[in-house]
Amino acid sequence: MNAILVSVISSVSGALAAYTFNFFHWRMVNKNQSMIESGKVLLNYIEKIETTSMKYWSTDSLTDDTQRVKSEKKINEIELKSLLKLTNSLINDFTSISHDKLLASEAFKLHSFLEKCFDLITGDEFETIDKKADFNKCAKLANEFNLIKVIILKKTY
Repeated sequence: MNAILVSVISSVSGALAAYTFNFFHWRMVNKNQSMIESGKVLLNYIEKIETTSMKYWSTDSLTDDTQRVKSEKKINEIELKSLLKLTNSLINDFTSISHDKLLASEAFKLHSFLEKCFDLITGDEFETIDKKADFNKCAKLANEFNLIKVIILKKTY
């Protein structure tokens, strides 16, 4: 009788230990998967902002004043503002999901990135009729985008 009781207790405790391990392992895998997916979405939108802002700031409104160019310029302005707002939300989501894997300096860089990019993208002649192409601004934006992509890629892949 004593041997049966010991074997039942051993079986139940082993099953409970296996269940507990699987539960915590599942939560960890689920959280990592969620962080990876969030990082992919964030990278996608950052690349959209990068492409649109490069296109916007490399086009000269003074030399190309056709209606098509003016329409594209206005569409790019609207799209950039919209993407910046959306990316702010995505950065907040990403940092909240991956707070235990991000260093404080990396989280700060992610949050300050958007402020820097917003100032670079919407500063100077943004939304003016006679906007000139600014390749220095394009270079600064490319550097900022690359720095932030490295942080996100290190945490998601």
